[in-house]
Amino acid sequence: MNKRRPLTSLWANRRSKRIRVVLQQSWNNQNVRLLRSGQPWTAVNGHCCAPVHNDGFDFLGFNVRKYAGKLLIKPSKGAIKSFLERIRGIIKANVATKTEDLIRQLNSKLRGWTNYFRHVVAKKSFTYVDDQLFRALITWIKRRHPNKSARWKRQRYFRSEGRRNWVFFASTRDASGKATCLDLFQATSVPIIRHIKIQAQATPYDPAFTDYFARRAQSRRVSRLRWRGMGAST
Repeated sequence: MNKRRPLTSLWANRRSKRIRVVLQQSWNNQNVRLLRSGQPWTAVNGHCCAPVHNDGFDFLGFNVRKYAGKLLIKPSKGAIKSFLERIRGIIKANVATKTEDLIRQLNSKLRGWTNYFRHVVAKKSFTYVDDQLFRALITWIKRRHPNKSARWKRQRYFRSEGRRNWVFFASTRDASGKATCLDLFQATSVPIIRHIKIQAQATPYDPAFTDYFARRAQSRRVSRLRWRGMGAST
C-alpha cells in the first residue's frame, strides 16, 4: 500500500515546478528580446547568454574589455560611482564632526577600495577619485565656514607635504602625546602591482620548487608589511 506524501512535500514539489516554469518563460522572453534587438550575442547550448557590447563586461566591480586587441581590466564605472556616492554620503553626514574623525573614516574606506583595485589598470581611476574627493571636501569646508575667507580655509584645513600643496589634514596627538598631523589618504599613492600567476609546472611537493615558493612567500610578506605600514600612519 502506497503511503501518502506529506502535504509539505507536495506543496514544495508543486512550488518548485511553478518556479521552473516561470524561469523558463523569463529565459525564453529574454532570448526573444535579444534576437529582435539585432545586437550581437553569445550562445551556449542554443540559449542566448548575454549581449556582446563594445565596452566589454563588468564582473565584481571590474570592467573587462579589449582595446585595439589588448585586454585591459579596469575598475568599472559602476564601482567608481558607487564608491564616490558612499564617500560623499560620509562627508555630508559629518558636517559638524571633528576633522580628525572624518579623516579616519575616509582613510579606512579609501585604503580598502584602492587595495582591492591595485592589481589592475586603475591609476586614472585613483586620480579621478582623489579629484572628486577634493571637490567634496571643498564643499564641506564652505558649508562649515560660510563667512570665512578662502585664505583662512586653506590655512586651516590644508598644508604642504613634499610636492603636494593641498594636503587635507587635522592636528592631533600620537600615543605619547606629541603633536602631529593626520593626513587624508591619497588614492594615487597606492602603487599598481600586477598579480603574478604561479608557474603551471610548480608544485609545493616538488623539492625543485622550494626556492621558487620561498621567493613568492617573501614577496607577499613584503606586500603585507607595506600595507600595515600605511595603516600605522593613522
